[in-house]
Amino acid sequence: MAVHIEASVRSDRADEGERIARDLAERSNVMIIGSDPNAAARVALAIAKHQARRRRVAVVDAVGELAPIEKLLPDGTAHGLVDMLQHGVSLGRVATPVDRAGNLFVIPSGAAPFDEEELFGSDRWPRLVRSFEEAGALLIVIAPEDSPSIARIVSLFDGCVLAGDAMAPAELPVLAHAREQDPAASAAQYPSRAKRRGVNPTRAPFLVAIAATVLAVAALAWWAVQSSLGTDAATSSVTSAGAVVGDRADGAPTRAAALVMDSSAVVPFGVALAQYNDVTAALTRIAQESARGIPAGTYAPFYDTNLRRQVFLVIAGAFHDRDDANSLLRSLRLQRILASGQGHVIDAPFAILVRSGLSAAEARSQLDSYRVKGMPAYSLVQPDGTVNIYAGAFRTTTDADAMRAELGADGAELRVVRRAGRPAQ
Repeated sequence: MAVHIEASVRSDRADEGERIARDLAERSNVMIIGSDPNAAARVALAIAKHQARRRRVAVVDAVGELAPIEKLLPDGTAHGLVDMLQHGVSLGRVATPVDRAGNLFVIPSGAAPFDEEELFGSDRWPRLVRSFEEAGALLIVIAPEDSPSIARIVSLFDGCVLAGDAMAPAELPVLAHAREQDPAASAAQYPSRAKRRGVNPTRAPFLVAIAATVLAVAALAWWAVQSSLGTDAATSSVTSAGAVVGDRADGAPTRAAALVMDSSAVVPFGVALAQYNDVTAALTRIAQESARGIPAGTYAPFYDTNLRRQVFLVIAGAFHDRDDANSLLRSLRLQRILASGQGHVIDAPFAILVRSGLSAAEARSQLDSYRVKGMPAYSLVQPDGTVNIYAGAFRTTTDADAMRAELGADGAELRVVRRAGRPAQ
């Protein structure tokens, strides 16, 4: 499971990151170079955390399996920078989101050790740098201090940030210098994937015991939830959606939310982008935003009393916190996808659960099928790694149930639930 970045940036680095981030407000691509590469990585993450409040940021490990970056990756992460630059793997497959707003990504080095001359000599660097410039985003590359090969790409970058007593490469402007902090590196605190693969034998029984305990607690919690359902008068069921609004024994939807297995997975907030008078225009806008990489696009039909007809509100994003939704809204305005003052954060906790418990491959296939049929469907990855497909995002169960009845006219079994999970990448 990935580790959230807020827990990974120490307070001293966070303060330093905020200071330097202000100096990088108008930059689109920078290098971070440090005499201690792990310290440089922590500086990069601290800067990125603050910059991600206003735009998309990617932190790239061009040194090789840096511990602070590796700690943020899910186990089993297979691809990285090497695969992208040398083998053409897409940016979307190598970038891992590490904040709730979906604005901050890390790109690991990939297989190490690697040939620095070949890596920094790749003809894909200009395209990568240019894509961030054009999107108004920020690319932060943690580069080795003592590699002559990085001279091949320094002309592509706005400048560098130095950490510790590192020296800047020739012809690369120094934009900021991170003040010296506690030199104790976190290599022991944040072991790399390579070291995790070779666990110290003396610690292995202890780690196995912890894993067994965690699994046992999870199993007991699941058993307790399932058992409690059997004594409930309402025939509600809990899926990995997190919280089911449910059905009564007579088939009518209940109005109160039932069980929440993991309240942190519930994502009530989104960004209302625009309102359209017909469904075709709404679906076209959803397709446009999806092509831009904006997650969880859908619409919610409602009756506009002023126009005296049904309209369609296009909504994007699925966030646990309002602040994260505001971050997406600011990013869309900054990129001029939305005009200044356009759009607003919406509290729309309910959705229609179309399918649950799918694998990633199944979800992609079925999502395409639903969208071809004109359903405003989107997918969210659940805490257990499975994928749910939802439609719509609604303020009330009444609004959601009206659309559920319409979509379920073909006999599909649909439920109104509290939407939960994170957007699939």
